[in-house]
Amino acid sequence: MGTRTFDETELRAALARDWRELRERGALDLFCAPMATRQWTNDRGARPGYITLDYRIHEGIAAPDGGQDAPALLEHYWSVRTLDGRQDPDWPPALNLNVVHLHTGTLNAEHVENASRNALVFHRAAFRQSWFDDPDRARLHVRAVILGETVGEDADIIAGLLESQGVSVGQFSVDDLGFQFRRSVSPKRVWNVGLVNAEATRTLAEELFGNDTLPRRDFRWDGTNDAEVGEGLRQPA
Repeated sequence: MGTRTFDETELRAALARDWRELRERGALDLFCAPMATRQWTNDRGARPGYITLDYRIHEGIAAPDGGQDAPALLEHYWSVRTLDGRQDPDWPPALNLNVVHLHTGTLNAEHVENASRNALVFHRAAFRQSWFDDPDRARLHVRAVILGETVGEDADIIAGLLESQGVSVGQFSVDDLGFQFRRSVSPKRVWNVGLVNAEATRTLAEELFGNDTLPRRDFRWDGTNDAEVGEGLRQPA
C-alpha cells in the first residue's frame, strides 16, 4: 500500500467529494464534532442522541475581507439534541460551520492565520441572523480546520493557543484507501491549559470570583444608578 501524489487543486476537490462520507464514518472526529445522526442508551435507560438537519457542503466560497486563500470547503449543518427520539427541550439547537482548509507541504503560521480570518468572517456572517440573540434559542459553533502534509513548529504553537477557540490543525496523507488523517500534537504543547489540575483551577476560581456580589444575588441588582449623565458618555438609542 503506497502513498499517492496529487497536486493541491486535485486534493481539495477530492476532499470536498469525499467529505461527507469521511464525516459519517468518523474519520474526521479528531478535528470536528461528530455530525452523524445517532442515539445511545445512558445509565438511566434514556435514549439521548443527535439529529443532523440542513446538511450542506459549500465549495469555492470565499470569505469577504478574510484570508487570502479561500477554504477548500465550508461544512454547514444544524444539530438537534434528542431525548427518547424527540427534540430535547433543555438543549438549544446549534448551527455548525466547519471552515476546512487543505495545503500541500508544511503548514506554517500564515496558514493558521488565513484559516482563522476566514472562520471569523463566516462567524460574523452567521451572527447577523437574529436567531443567536438569545443563546437559549439557538447556538453557533464555528471551527477552522487546517490540514497539511506536515506541520511546522510555528503553526503548531499558534494552533495550540487557538485550539480553545475552535482551531484544529492536523496532518493528512492519501494512499490506496483514500484520505488518512492524524492529529498533530507536539509533546511540547500544553493542549489542556487549566484542565490538567482541576482542583487547583477550582481553588483559583474561588479565590478570584468567590466574593463577587452579582453571582451571590442570582445576578440581580436592586440599586439605583445616581451617576450624573454626561453628554460624551451617552449611549446611542
